[in-house]
Amino acid sequence: EFQMSTLTATIFDVTNDGVVDAMTSGIVWAVPASRVISWALADGFNDTWRDRDAAIQQFGDALASIQAFIDIDFRYVGDFASPILAGEAGADIVYTLDLQVDEPQVLASAFFPGPSIFYYAIDYATEGGDVFLNFSNDIIAFSSFQPGSDGFVTLIHEIGHALGLKHPFESEFGRPSISELNRNDILDVDWFSVMSYTDPFEGELERWDPATPMLLDVLALQYLYGQNGATNAGDTIHVLESFDYQYAIWDASGTDSVDVSDQSEG
Repeated sequence: EFQMSTLTATIFDVTNDGVVDAMTSGIVWAVPASRVISWALADGFNDTWRDRDAAIQQFGDALASIQAFIDIDFRYVGDFASPILAGEAGADIVYTLDLQVDEPQVLASAFFPGPSIFYYAIDYATEGGDVFLNFSNDIIAFSSFQPGSDGFVTLIHEIGHALGLKHPFESEFGRPSISELNRNDILDVDWFSVMSYTDPFEGELERWDPATPMLLDVLALQYLYGQNGATNAGDTIHVLESFDYQYAIWDASGTDSVDVSDQSEG
């Protein structure tokens, strides 16, 4: 175990479930009985938030899109002048600016849970789980951060890292890539996983990106943190709607049905 601000992180071995192993890094938050993972906003070391209220809302929305699937209560604990101060105040995940993102092409960066024990240098004691956004990149600077935008899926992607997910195209930490699974029913593409870099609509910056974790992300995150038993509990009719983004549906229980009467194509 590795001590950090309030929670610790633990390492787990390969599971021999190919999908879980291809999606996970081997490190996970040791979540208490309360199921709370705390988060905060913080200015960066060389940059400050231009619209703090919008940043809190956008990151909160991204966390909520994940919380719908897993047995975690993401709890906001405040706004701070630096990620160090946020960590010292007990924040597990900090949404901040400018560390590890000084290359213009990088949209954002994040650390795995707890101290970074694999290959990142440790810059400060509570950096585990912290998410850094790069506003020097135009895609981030001009994003609406609405569901379906590159900005919003970037937040979900980086939170995925902060919860212990890796890129599915990488063989790391003794775990396979998607291609190494030799399965033709899953692909390294964003509508299977927000952790993928492959976007069939790369030129569309404000639409056609996932607005929730996708199938492979959900399977891995539910393995790590359990299922949210409240989402769509009981008998549910899911009316499929046409949005300009992709999304996944999780239904915890009941006798359910899907209504596609509003859809004009398969």
